[in-house]
Amino acid sequence: MLKRMLQRVVRHRFFSRDEMVQDWRDIIALWETRRIAYNILLLATGIAGILVGAGLFLLAVVSVEADGGGGGGQAPALLLPLAFPVPGILLYATAANICYTGGWILELFARWLWGERAEAFGEIAHFLGLSLSILLTAAIPITLGVFIVSFALLWSG
Repeated sequence: MLKRMLQRVVRHRFFSRDEMVQDWRDIIALWETRRIAYNILLLATGIAGILVGAGLFLLAVVSVEADGGGGGGQAPALLLPLAFPVPGILLYATAANICYTGGWILELFARWLWGERAEAFGEIAHFLGLSLSILLTAAIPITLGVFIVSFALLWSG
């Protein structure tokens, strides 16, 4: 069932290529026309992850406050920089787009080195790269949120 579902996803026009690739400009154009959608998907995933992480952060603050502050009320103050992750988000977005550019660079290299044998490389790299980017984008704020809750519970307990 999972395999069938994934096969339907990879056949979507976002991942598949109906048009014939003639030269390096076509490869770059295929990747770059999908960059905005890539960024929107990562943005949506990041917002969802940040909301979960922020919810966990608030849970940590509430649990420390409800417990009388534990370590002298300093735990929420120590965690405050984690509530404003804008520099990290900007750095992550820049790194994600650099890696995305690496996708078409690798496809150009694969086609140069392996010729027609690398025909499916771009589609595969695009799907797997986006999938891993979404997983990483979701994992970072959620993992951070779990860390914050654990820290707050240890601090207050």
